[in-house]
Amino acid sequence: MFGKKKADEIRAFLGSGSSFQGKLAFHGSIRVDGNVSGNITGDGLLVIGEGARIEADIEAPSVRIGGTVLGSIEARESIHITPTGSLRGDIRTAVFVCEEGAFFTGHCQMQQAGDSLPGDD
Repeated sequence: MFGKKKADEIRAFLGSGSSFQGKLAFHGSIRVDGNVSGNITGDGLLVIGEGARIEADIEAPSVRIGGTVLGSIEARESIHITPTGSLRGDIRTAVFVCEEGAFFTGHCQMQQAGDSLPGDD
């Protein structure tokens, strides 16, 4: 596809109807349409699909939420909740987008892009 950065290409996929419990670590970009409970850490984009249910703390540069997330998120670059998305938890990020129809409850702490987040060493 034109205009799509190679870093945003989905490298892994957890499909609808599947579940994972524990610590999920990833490199590159991944998409989750199933259920995850535990912790998620990665160095790329995390896409949470419409049918997904995530009960986990998340640390990734960018997170796009179309399903349900229960847990805290630290995303150095951005968090984007689409109209089908729901997030219950505290967030720390540089850019926060919550589209009309999306749901968010929690605390939000923001920094300018490129700055260290509070608590970073």
